[in-house]
Amino acid sequence: MLWLPILFSGLLFAQKADPQLAARLNEEGLKLLEQGQTDGAAKRFREALQADPDHVEALSNLGVILRKQGAYADAVPLFERALRLRPQEPRIHSNLALAYRGLGRANDAAAEMRRARDLAPGDPAIRRNLGILLMENNQDRQAEEVLRDALRLEPRSPLSYEALARLLAREDRTQEALEEFRLGLRYAASEPGLHFGLAKLAEANGQFDLARNEYRAAVRLKPRNAAFHQTLGNFQAQHGSLPEAVAQLREAARLSPQSSEAHRDLGMVLRRENKPAEAVEELRRAADLNPLDSAVHFMLGQALQKAGRKGEAEQELSRARQLTLRTKESAVAQSYNNQATELLREGEIQKAETKLREAIRLDPSDVFSQYNYGVALLLEGRTQEAIAQFRIVLRMKPDEPDAHYYLGQALLSDHQPSAAVSSLQGAVRLKPSDPWAHHALGVALAEAGDLQNALGEIRAALRLDPSNRLFQQNLQCAEEQLKGCSLRL
Repeated sequence: MLWLPILFSGLLFAQKADPQLAARLNEEGLKLLEQGQTDGAAKRFREALQADPDHVEALSNLGVILRKQGAYADAVPLFERALRLRPQEPRIHSNLALAYRGLGRANDAAAEMRRARDLAPGDPAIRRNLGILLMENNQDRQAEEVLRDALRLEPRSPLSYEALARLLAREDRTQEALEEFRLGLRYAASEPGLHFGLAKLAEANGQFDLARNEYRAAVRLKPRNAAFHQTLGNFQAQHGSLPEAVAQLREAARLSPQSSEAHRDLGMVLRRENKPAEAVEELRRAADLNPLDSAVHFMLGQALQKAGRKGEAEQELSRARQLTLRTKESAVAQSYNNQATELLREGEIQKAETKLREAIRLDPSDVFSQYNYGVALLLEGRTQEAIAQFRIVLRMKPDEPDAHYYLGQALLSDHQPSAAVSSLQGAVRLKPSDPWAHHALGVALAEAGDLQNALGEIRAALRLDPSNRLFQQNLQCAEEQLKGCSLRL
């Protein structure tokens, strides 16, 4: 999505802070988390933030859940707000760094992890994570220094040995990498990740017997890891026994039945074993799970040809050709969307609109292009078209808070305050801890004639962002019952 200079971080209700209630709800959330009830825990943390938007632990705990769920964009504002309230907390800096990493903000991630390290120089996990981030940023020399520091702090850490070994392997320092893997295994012989990493390094260097033994060790230590079975199956298909390859890939598909790749790889090996009917069955499952994968349709077409089913084979091969063409068109559409995003940031609205129309023509299923087109229309003052466009986006992605927000903005501009209230309530519900969403909702409520609730929302926005001059001015205007003034967005 295009991020305009608006941060979404509001709470669901505006009310006087109750720190004691927030602390109790936060503790309940932690207990639910210990029991593995993640959804219930997240609900408690949100309730804690409703009771006290400044409860740092609830902000951080909810952020951790969202980060682990891959909702990095939702986690970042929670960690950032927690750090405004408690800037010397290394754990929160570390979690913010990992959330930045998930968003692809590599430099920001490394900078935050450095702050965490400076605040907690004796924490080996933070140093290890900094080393990994530096490695991902191709700062190999610094990464090696940091990882070796982590090992000096915690000499028996298998994760640090694994990270250092991967770094050395990437630099073609094979013998040193092998030594680090073996040192890690000396301290943690039952750590499957170390065996798996050693196996991959051995395979890359042609040490196939060692690789086979280490892959098998990883599978034995973690038998429910589908990726381990799949990797061993593919290794055996290339360097060992096809029957064992089939057995391992069947187990991978059993453990991860929704994995298109597991069924695809199993189908490929069954085809090599001259079992076309079984190969077709597995490749058909792969195609059903990932219908846009042209390579799967191509392999399915080949398997159908081998099974003598020429008509079906031609259908699949034709489908593969169509998908290959569509993939090329989607790539062009993505390029247009990226160009349009930059043009919007530079204020070149009409040029951006042209690019976005072409992107949508090439790939109408791309919600990002559809969303940015709505933003362009709104910025051009084409309010009713923007309203229609954001409604298209919300049909495609109903839980997109930014689309709810901008739809609310457009509806306000079109003098539809009641409809705007509904849309902005959706933005607030989906994006907790956001002052701008609360502020816009307050303005919409005031225009709809509900000044009492409007005051509550604007106060909530100001509590979340106390230095915001616009919020201050609008709160004063609302408290004076809009006498001689009006609320501004």
